[in-house]
Amino acid sequence: MSALIVKCPHCYGDVLPMADGRCPSCLADTRTSSAEGGRFTKASLPHQVQGRYTTNPQGGGGMGLLLTWLFDYASGKMHQEVVLEVPQCEECHQRGRDLRVKHVDFDRRMVTFIVHRSFRRALEAPKLS
Repeated sequence: MSALIVKCPHCYGDVLPMADGRCPSCLADTRTSSAEGGRFTKASLPHQVQGRYTTNPQGGGGMGLLLTWLFDYASGKMHQEVVLEVPQCEECHQRGRDLRVKHVDFDRRMVTFIVHRSFRRALEAPKLS
């Protein structure tokens, strides 16, 4: 039996199904369609990542501020803010649906969303000048 990566129709992840066909991420059966009827898929868009210091140290002067910043940076407490302008499909706009974020990849500077299939095709279509 060969390994086959499939897109889970329930959580939209690219997964290697377990022996019984379930998704290791959401535990749903990858062989059945989702309740949404396959109308949605995932699409990735590039973003800008901006590092921003978010803690507000009280007192300590310049040296205390510097040490606090260094300790926070070393421990991963720096805050990253994602700046992204995202188009929304007409159907989601009319129904007031919130944007569904699947994954944020800070290294590749990509954000993956759950979108209608027609919207993804429109994003991938070549732009006419």
